[in-house]
Amino acid sequence: MKRLLFAVLLSFIFVVNGYASEKYSTISTNFEITKMVKCDRLIAGFRVCAQANTFSEALNRLKPVNNEFLNFLYSLLPKSDIKTRDAYSSSNGAALIVMVDTKKILVLPKILNYISTKKFPYKVGVEVLYISYGISDETQNKVKSEIFKDALQRSKYLLNIINNEMGRKYYLGNLYVNYSFGPIMLRNSNFERLMAKSNTAVESTPIETSSGSKLIKVNVRFQAVAPIK
Repeated sequence: MKRLLFAVLLSFIFVVNGYASEKYSTISTNFEITKMVKCDRLIAGFRVCAQANTFSEALNRLKPVNNEFLNFLYSLLPKSDIKTRDAYSSSNGAALIVMVDTKKILVLPKILNYISTKKFPYKVGVEVLYISYGISDETQNKVKSEIFKDALQRSKYLLNIINNEMGRKYYLGNLYVNYSFGPIMLRNSNFERLMAKSNTAVESTPIETSSGSKLIKVNVRFQAVAPIK
């Protein structure tokens, strides 16, 4: 197995490097490390909106609903996990955007159930804009450390094979680990347009969600060098 791996290695990646006055032999390759990581971060956006004959009337209708929705969120999450901003409004409509970024991912079903069953006043409601699950900064740092240790261990294994087969001493010249952690997007069709209005809200079974896991794929660039005597 080791000889087969080494033969493939040499067939595709053995080169004599031209740097340092052509005094180094270089063997390099890429390999991939995969790791399944459980998501621990919720990123979601909601639109609180209202319609009326004028913008002023719509804004007055919007405020109590927005305050009630925010108070509900504050009962579940720290205020630092919640941000708001103005949304596009029209001559007869007003809207606000509420953004959630939290590690308390278990609150999502409660929020969705609130939106889907709450009986808001006519032409006033809360709409789901986006929902995604991701990996928190703390978990990212932990995973990066684990992946780097794995990459280093595999590199030592490759070096051992190279040195045994070549009969000369190669050293680890470079080890580059390319990390990438993007959020996991849930299918928007599962949640979008959950508009709660007094004339449409109905009793339904509770909404349940699962954050799932993210498959992390990391590309590692390995390079071994040895002086040419």
